[in-house]
Amino acid sequence: MQHSPTGGLEALAGLIPVHLMLKKLATRAVYHVATLSDTHPLCSMMGKRLLKRAEPHTRSAALMTPAMRGKVKSTVMEVDECVHTLTESLEPFAPGAQSGNQLLDHYAERLHFDEHDPTQDRRPYLDKLIANARTDPFTVLAAADGSVPQSNQYQVTSAAIIYKGHRELKRTCYVSGRVTAPDVELNAIVCAVCLAVKQENCQHIMVFTDSMGSAHKAVDPSIHSGQAFSLSVCHAL
Repeated sequence: MQHSPTGGLEALAGLIPVHLMLKKLATRAVYHVATLSDTHPLCSMMGKRLLKRAEPHTRSAALMTPAMRGKVKSTVMEVDECVHTLTESLEPFAPGAQSGNQLLDHYAERLHFDEHDPTQDRRPYLDKLIANARTDPFTVLAAADGSVPQSNQYQVTSAAIIYKGHRELKRTCYVSGRVTAPDVELNAIVCAVCLAVKQENCQHIMVFTDSMGSAHKAVDPSIHSGQAFSLSVCHAL
């Protein structure tokens, strides 16, 4: 297998190596433990940091001695060792994320996503849309964008700017850490919406973004990467 062309084929196809893909899938499986409820039966098998409100099982990792923990090899031990690397806070039972209480369950008719058709020139349409919005004293225009540098030595940045009429109200730009492009776009949208709702007589918000996937995710409070940002948008709206 030393001369197998698998690695070269993966590179040509734009795929990451199989061993890295398996590592990523295993890490994501570990992170799923953070989405369990405080009284889930699996929590009783975890270490002290993951017990939450569950009572430890007699064979729980929380009751093992350090010597025993070094000998036991299992998924539970892997979770206990790796879950601390999760930097996000996930809320599986957040009030705004429960079915029937989500933003789209109550105000779906007030949210509109203008999907982009790459085969059409939308500049005349957008120019007219902006001109009409600027004549409305209750409409706030917001633009959001994220920038991901090619080198992983640098952090990504999020930027947002808001207008009412022809007057610029606020602009901001800040670093967002080392995250993916969809996450930084979501962060920028959150910033734009939170700035817009603070403006006086704001009844209509028009957000311009080049990431429609992140725009949809911004009003989806279910568990996903960047859930905290989505909850912030839903709460603000």
